Amino acid sequence: MNQRTNAGYTIIANIALPDCEYVLGEKQTENKEPKYVTWYCVNNENYYYGYYTNNKNDALITLYKRAKKEINYRIDKLNLIIKGE
Repeated sequence: MNQRTNAGYTIIANIALPDCEYVLGEKQTENKEPKYVTWYCVNNENYYYGYYTNNKNDALITLYKRAKKEINYRIDKLNLIIKGE
């Protein structure tokens, strides 16, 4: 399996939804310190709204929070549809 990359970052984790995903990328800097980014991604190739950090734990928390926010939004939207609002 090929590793996916974007802007020099290797994608090391993702949370997939039916039509998009949230991904976590990691990159080694010249001084060997890792940098991390989370993106909203469409079609495995279009990356948007990057959140950058030097801390992996912060990046993981951001990944989960961003995906959770999207999931909650979709649940709320479906509940409105079901209720006929």
